[in-house]
Amino acid sequence: MLSLPSEQGQSDPVPYERTEYSLQAPVRIEDILKRPLFASATLFAGSSGINRRVRWVHILDVMDIRSLINGDELVLTTGFAFQNSLDAFQRYLEQLLSAGAAGLCIELGTAIHEIPADIQRWADNHSFPLITFAGRVRFVDITQDVHSFLLSRHHKVLDDLESVGRTLQSMTMTSGGVRQITAYLQEVSKCTVAFGRVGQRPLVIGPLADLLHLDEEWIPALDANLKTLAEPTILPLPSVWIAKTQATTAGPATGATAANDDLVIVTQTVTVLGLVRGVLGLICPANWIDEYHLLLMDKAVNALAQDEFRRLSVQERQAFYEQDFVEELIRGETPTPPSWNRPNDAAQHLRVAILRTPVLSNIRPDAREEDWYTQRSELAMRIRLALTHQQLNTYLAVRHHEVVAVLTIQNPRTWQQKFQTAMEEFRVAIQRDTPIELFAGIGTEVESFSGVAQSYQNALVALRVAEQADSPHRITLYDEAGVHRWTSLLSRDERAVAMAHHDLRQIIEYDHSHKSHLLNSLKVYLDNDRSVQKTADQLFIHRQTLYHRLEVIDRLLALDLNDPAVRLSVHLSLYFYLHQRAPLR
Repeated sequence: MLSLPSEQGQSDPVPYERTEYSLQAPVRIEDILKRPLFASATLFAGSSGINRRVRWVHILDVMDIRSLINGDELVLTTGFAFQNSLDAFQRYLEQLLSAGAAGLCIELGTAIHEIPADIQRWADNHSFPLITFAGRVRFVDITQDVHSFLLSRHHKVLDDLESVGRTLQSMTMTSGGVRQITAYLQEVSKCTVAFGRVGQRPLVIGPLADLLHLDEEWIPALDANLKTLAEPTILPLPSVWIAKTQATTAGPATGATAANDDLVIVTQTVTVLGLVRGVLGLICPANWIDEYHLLLMDKAVNALAQDEFRRLSVQERQAFYEQDFVEELIRGETPTPPSWNRPNDAAQHLRVAILRTPVLSNIRPDAREEDWYTQRSELAMRIRLALTHQQLNTYLAVRHHEVVAVLTIQNPRTWQQKFQTAMEEFRVAIQRDTPIELFAGIGTEVESFSGVAQSYQNALVALRVAEQADSPHRITLYDEAGVHRWTSLLSRDERAVAMAHHDLRQIIEYDHSHKSHLLNSLKVYLDNDRSVQKTADQLFIHRQTLYHRLEVIDRLLALDLNDPAVRLSVHLSLYFYLHQRAPLR
């Protein structure tokens, strides 16, 4: 019987006691001993191990048995393999124990007439059940009976799980889905159930509900890497969760510490649209856990994921008109923020982020309205979930070729790293078999909605830099866009266009007629502060080849690149020319 201290400082029993055989509990030695064919059997030694699990029954009358069993078998033997040697008997038992056997049944009178006292002591010390039959028994009858019992229970468990699955499925369509699902899971599992969304305090139901102290950081206390919890995972229960109760109540004298050591938590993440939304946990003694609990977890996680998806879909429908709000902002209008979406955000600093990825090309402009709405909603939910996971609030507009997000900046020191983490989570969630690229341009920070239009224009410039083939950054801030900020300002000035072409005309014409790449070589040369070695390495050519190109460039330019002002002008003309060749979309 597991017991933990109560809030009043007394040791109250927690109902984690297996008083009778139940469908959900694993079959154990004590259940086998209740079978009719074991009426004449005697639990000779190892009685403290009667809770050892039994998965199968196996007859073994050979000495080397290590490769013949998988674990949790109840082994039947006449003892022929070790009848004349106490040491052989000892080795036989040690092999069974190391291989994970559940226990040993020995037929007395055929090869073994009595169990030596040393063997009895060994079995008691190792809690290894040793069962004897006083006379000859038909092993075939025992194996048939136990196997039928195990298979019958297995089918009943499957039927029970199917019924549980149907019940959980029906609960996803009710308004109280999460609480109903967790309460029902507690009812059928008899464990303490905890479910919490990422960054929120969990809902706890069950025997330990009043003893556990869980806050918003309960998930990191389990595992900082949520990816490891994608499948049902058995972890030791963190002692700190009950430490506060122990410190303020009866203390170690109650025996609670030893009881805590026996508790584990079976955890699994609840994932929606490829993004982790929360974590479900079952808390119970370690020897309770079997396939039933793991399958039960899987069905409950699926139900919670469906309930989360349904709830998020409703929220996304409510926020659908947020698209119009964002479009009005980037046109320079200052509409009233949607009443359902954080009206206090207007007082915070804002930045516009523009996202582009090949996945957006799947949202076609000619799609049916229903298909477009479904695709748009799923994409918006994924982005919003990724940003929310990093505590970033946003207003979204999903277009057919890009996503515009108006971010509210609450912490100037951490938002950029959080945004990068959120975008990586989003990218992983939408990729299929092969990795995809995700580009983002982020505009300048503004202090009100009236500045969003300018931040959007700046984000377009930053996005173009991010999309350049030679750019090392897939997420670019306008503040870090360098000379591209100047070229974007001059893009509509005909005098700037004429000046750039005048500076580079000879090289452009030479490249065209000779199918060469002098213009690119000049750009790389200037980008590397005229370092011949770095330029040659980046272009994958020999230094002498580069010297020859530079001689041709010097002759065509007819300008002195040793003059800093002249060199800067040529460099700026290069960037402006390339900007004109790949204008903002």
